[in-house]
Formats: sequence, structure tokens, C-alpha cells
Amino acid sequence: MDQGLSNVHTRVLDSDGSVFRDFPAGEALGGISIGKWLSLAGVSSLSQPLIMPFFRGGVASEQPALRLAGTVLLVRMTYSNYRSWEFFSDPRCDVTVEQVPTAWGYEGTDLVYDVKLQA
Repeated sequence: MDQGLSNVHTRVLDSDGSVFRDFPAGEALGGISIGKWLSLAGVSSLSQPLIMPFFRGGVASEQPALRLAGTVLLVRMTYSNYRSWEFFSDPRCDVTVEQVPTAWGYEGTDLVYDVKLQA
């Protein structure tokens, strides 16, 4: 068995821990849209508020929507070659994603254009 770094079975898990997508050993992670990563993190709509207890008392109706405030996603890759229910285990990487609570993803108001604007 090849024990190289590229030979790791990888699973992307959704917010309840079930397998969303399975990548065989050696296959690159790809084909997952930003919208799907947000969904895997439990974000159902960019109109939902980013609840921040320190901002306006944490009242949901007074919080900025994700489409305005942005958000931060934490992608965790957990590598293991041991599972207690198996005597011998192949290496595996489980990928989970979660929305970081109260973290703004706002980048600021500086706009950068790659091309000149036409008048």
C-alpha cells in the first residue's frame, strides 16, 4: 500500500456529520461551490442575520445580514489512521466546515478595479 501524502481517502461532512462527498485516495478536492460550503456550514440564506451579542444587544432584527457583514468559515481537516472499531485502518481525512459565530467577513470600503471604468 502506498503511504504517500496524496494517498488519503477524504470525506467532506455536512453540519450533522453525514458524508456530503467522498474523495477516493489521490483525488483532489474540487467541484464544491462557495454556496455549498456555506450550506455545509449551516448558512441557509445570505439574508439571515449575523448575531453578535455585543452589537445592539444581540437583537436579531437589528443585526446586519450576512450579505452585508460577510462571514468567516472555519474549514477543519482532521487526519487519522486509527478508528477504534477497526483493527487496521487506512489513513483518512475528514473535512468539516462551520461558520465562526460573531465574526465579520467585511473587507472594508476600498474598491479595486482591474479595468478602467467606461464613462
